[in-house]
Amino acid sequence: MTPPDRETIHAALARKGHVRFASPRGYDLNIVAVRAANPVPGQFDDWLSVSWRSGAHWQDLVFSVTTDPGPYYRDHPLHPAGAALLAAGQYRASHHIARHKGRYEALCQRPGTALPVWRGGALHRDGTGLNIHRAAAAGTTSAVGRWSAGCIVLANADDFTVFMEVCRIAARIWGNAFTVTLLEERDL
Repeated sequence: MTPPDRETIHAALARKGHVRFASPRGYDLNIVAVRAANPVPGQFDDWLSVSWRSGAHWQDLVFSVTTDPGPYYRDHPLHPAGAALLAAGQYRASHHIARHKGRYEALCQRPGTALPVWRGGALHRDGTGLNIHRAAAAGTTSAVGRWSAGCIVLANADDFTVFMEVCRIAARIWGNAFTVTLLEERDL
């Protein structure tokens, strides 16, 4: 899948009936992950789009990610029903800036929220700990490995730094609550 452009993402949000944030005040973020139709296990083959208005103009960034659990967690799931795969949808104020596993700041699922996840072919409404974080602390990671048990994980550490800086600016303006949307490639 090629990286989706902002117009394509925004059109898909409208078709799905999802909110598109567009305040000209700036940094009213649209954080949208797109899962590949034919994922390759263990590969960073999905995309994360972040867009916002700045006055009359739009800004946007696109990052290589995985939205799928890595092979290790498929074989060794943390939940008895299987590894978590976030269901497509828009999750309002579901995330905030916090420490991923207590180690470094990331966009983490808010405590007390449960997101719908697929496990073993069945939909469960108990998904927790589904964060947006990086793989390795430096460079670009080529294989998902143990980096994702169901989180959205950025392959490149520098991309993650940029993503988090944009999120920090947004949090100063709008507060520390972020909506995350997951689309399927066929939604585009």
